[in-house]
Amino acid sequence: RRDTRETRIHFVEPRHDPVPPRGRLELREVSLVAFPFAAKIFVNRVFRGHGRATVALRPGRHRVRFDAAGCAPWEDWVSVPANGEIAPIRRSLPWLPAYLTVHASEDADVYVNGSRMSTTSESARRPIRVQIADTAEGSPHRLVEVRVVRGSRDGRKAVKVTAGQSTTTTVQFSSP
Repeated sequence: RRDTRETRIHFVEPRHDPVPPRGRLELREVSLVAFPFAAKIFVNRVFRGHGRATVALRPGRHRVRFDAAGCAPWEDWVSVPANGEIAPIRRSLPWLPAYLTVHASEDADVYVNGSRMSTTSESARRPIRVQIADTAEGSPHRLVEVRVVRGSRDGRKAVKVTAGQSTTTTVQFSSP
């Protein structure tokens, strides 16, 4: 019996690899610096250190990621040239906001660092967003003053909030 099946030949385009094959080009040193210095550094999904690292890479495109607790991560493709100067890659990761829920024995207006933000009943439904400003210390923690006011009664409390986290506190009204 004769085989009547056709043989088909498919031509496949060669896959373009963004990184040249080994042995073709020399490694280049690239300096990577992330702030805060506790940030993890990844190159092509491989952990390379915290905060500051010098890595040897082949010329071509590489995926670089900086990631730290309480911060928005940064990730991008970076091109390493075959020759010439290589500028250090430096990034400051922005802090994520902190969220604050405030309770009191009665519904009251809530002030954070002197600005009216909400009421205690509103903050229970939708926590108050507290922006963590960048500082030289690089700490994700901030101490904020929380004040609750109902008529002539008020109460104050210092509360530590942390970037990227939710904090719940109860503020007592001061005695008349």
